[in-house]
Amino acid sequence: MATTTIVLEAYKLESILSSGVSKEEASEVLQVWQRVRDDVIAYNARCTDKSSCCPPLSDPLMLLRFLRARDNDVDDAALMFREALVWREERIPRAL
Repeated sequence: MATTTIVLEAYKLESILSSGVSKEEASEVLQVWQRVRDDVIAYNARCTDKSSCCPPLSDPLMLLRFLRARDNDVDDAALMFREALVWREERIPRAL
């Protein structure tokens, strides 16, 4: 649960801006995060190896990539992110 708390606290507008996201896109990145936050929490809850729970896909710059890939459509970016989590869970082993 500590990992989840850290992730949730990290997604404030100031931290998104400090990660290198532009002012123009920071609020949209935050909106994507707000839509997928519960999915990340659920993903982490299913994780058996707690050292690798927080998916690398959920940092601000990666969320920005999803946003840009969907022409800054927040809902489409969130859907794409969810689909990526499902794909990762089905195809990438957690631990060897």
